[in-house]
Amino acid sequence: MVYGQDPIRVDERMDQGDPQVKIVVEQEYGFRYWLWEVKASSRTGVKGYFRKQTADRGDQWYCTGNPEDHLTIGEWKKISYDDYKTMVDSGEYDAHAHIHQGDDSHLVFKEEIERLGGIDSEEVIL
Repeated sequence: MVYGQDPIRVDERMDQGDPQVKIVVEQEYGFRYWLWEVKASSRTGVKGYFRKQTADRGDQWYCTGNPEDHLTIGEWKKISYDDYKTMVDSGEYDAHAHIHQGDDSHLVFKEEIERLGGIDSEEVIL
């Protein structure tokens, strides 16, 4: 897909047999940025898996090392802040996640983000 084109909604792609979900991840308030691609059949499944691996582990959980050490499905790729910002600003993603501790990690799909007014890529905190 070319940056700036209107992406097909993740639900439409899933219905068409393309289960790939592209998630931009901001780790620990700008410490690192990632692209996480997961094959999934539903948003609920992706969100449930993320929650089970982060928030459901309690306030004492902390993302040590790389997120792929904790979220073991899918493909992880470390990206630069500039690549992260380009993806966020162009809408070239399906969901955005923040990963840090159990009490502040979250994953939000793009349609929810759009309804809330978007991501400020200069702040990167929803």
